[in-house]
Amino acid sequence: MIAKQQEFYDKNRQTLHEIVPLDMPLTVAIEASSACDLRCKFCALSSETALKQRNHVKKNMADETFALVIDQLKKFPRKIKRIGFAGLGEPLMNSHLPDMIKVIKQDGIAFGVSLFTNAVNLTPKTSLALIDAGLDIVTIAVNGLSADDYERNCGRRIDFDEYVKQIAFLYEHKSNLRINLKTVDLCVNNETDKQYFFDTFGDICDYINIETIAPLHKGLDYSVGNIKNTHNVSKFPSIKKTKRVCVLPFRKMFISSLGKINFCDAINGFPYEELDIYKQCLTDIWNGATHTQLLLNQLREINEGPSAICENCIGKHNCSFEADDLDPYAEELYKRIMNAQGKI
Repeated sequence: MIAKQQEFYDKNRQTLHEIVPLDMPLTVAIEASSACDLRCKFCALSSETALKQRNHVKKNMADETFALVIDQLKKFPRKIKRIGFAGLGEPLMNSHLPDMIKVIKQDGIAFGVSLFTNAVNLTPKTSLALIDAGLDIVTIAVNGLSADDYERNCGRRIDFDEYVKQIAFLYEHKSNLRINLKTVDLCVNNETDKQYFFDTFGDICDYINIETIAPLHKGLDYSVGNIKNTHNVSKFPSIKKTKRVCVLPFRKMFISSLGKINFCDAINGFPYEELDIYKQCLTDIWNGATHTQLLLNQLREINEGPSAICENCIGKHNCSFEADDLDPYAEELYKRIMNAQGKI
């Protein structure tokens, strides 16, 4: 059965403006590793300038750090809707990833666990371990249609036929695991490429899609090479409109491999020195002054203090789904948050 083509976001979404402010994040992203086995030209990891701006450190999350993350996540009043292993790095670089997933599932911390991976090192052994751990959703980013493509796009030559076999093995043994598979328009330059992409992967995944390149990473020069279509406001082709209010900090928390915290897709790194699980508990961070001020600044379009990193960032457009749109309710939500803080 050939996979269904669709954009990979949860359509079963709560209407965000009705539930803000939240006393805990709906979703949490954990960076199992900030290192990667590829250097994709459209990723910040390919640019020393971008990495320096982010003060990026390539490191797997230590067992001690993960244990502290789990302990603190348990302090939230309810289950997290979804915990995703994602970030700037490749989660499979951390050999403990299946064990990390198993802990979350067995401890009942989240309703679902997801993984974003390039799948280059997705061996059969790793696939079986991920399935056994109880992984619910995996999204695989395919960044080329041949060994030559990977060398050109990602700085590494791979055995492409073996790569396809690895994904096929995962699909064959997946049980209840949902497999999303995507590429970007950079990698499918014409209708022949698109058809080859769907023919090659369409029957070894559940859902498949082609996304667009958007200039999400600060410090990365999108004018070089054959990166194209950087006028896009979002990687999702269906999103055409820009937004004033970024919804990410209202519903999501990101935990770096070092235990540092941010509230966006780590596009600008982890800039808040005080937001660190070794300094504060996650519950205090979420309900703390820095996060609250960030939300208020977003609603008033103020780029200073905690939101200084947001200036000129297009991340707020990237995930502007209808159910999350806060623009029409910005003033109402500002007053609601101020009232919750006892300031009105």
